[in-house]
Amino acid sequence: MTIKMQTTVFRALLRATALAASRDKTRPHLACVRLMVRDGRIVADATDGHRLHRASAPWRAFEDGELAPEGTSILIPQASLAACLKAVPAPKRGQAPALAVLTATGLETDSAAVRWSAVVEGALFPEVERVIPPLREKAQKFERENCASGWGIAPQYLIEACEACSAALDGDRGGVIVQTPETSLAAARIHATGYIDGSMLVEVVCVVMPMRL
Repeated sequence: MTIKMQTTVFRALLRATALAASRDKTRPHLACVRLMVRDGRIVADATDGHRLHRASAPWRAFEDGELAPEGTSILIPQASLAACLKAVPAPKRGQAPALAVLTATGLETDSAAVRWSAVVEGALFPEVERVIPPLREKAQKFERENCASGWGIAPQYLIEACEACSAALDGDRGGVIVQTPETSLAAARIHATGYIDGSMLVEVVCVVMPMRL
């Protein structure tokens, strides 16, 4: 079980999702980021039960022609996420991105390696698609000062979702859209699309659930 991708893509996916991975070690199915090959894209998901961050990019074979089968998934433990980001720094100007090779027990690049213990067997990642609301046509552009205006949503989660979208797209906030909840019991959706490496389209979707009093 191996997934390969450019380090720039891997870095963008992790920057978009790492914050949402649970820190609760008693819930190993949530204390991780899941990478999965799905519908021609590589998709990263993370959730702590209160918010969901998802990022995806086109999936393609590399020079060796190897392509992971549809449905291939790898869980990266929350405790290893910082080390993974450190192992895949942004390439210098004019430098071609390296290749990241991921397995159930580690990450390898041309210049670094990260090892982790495989997530506990039987720790199934939840079916997160069920909580992602559809994107409405009318949604406001991201403005940080408006994110804490209160819709029954934790303001810090909203701000962090907007920042995660921006970070994944190398600081670009122009395409970040905030969809406010329609009712006090509905979720907020933050959505962004942008390009990395000049041509690789990355999509980020964050969902923040309402607080339960």
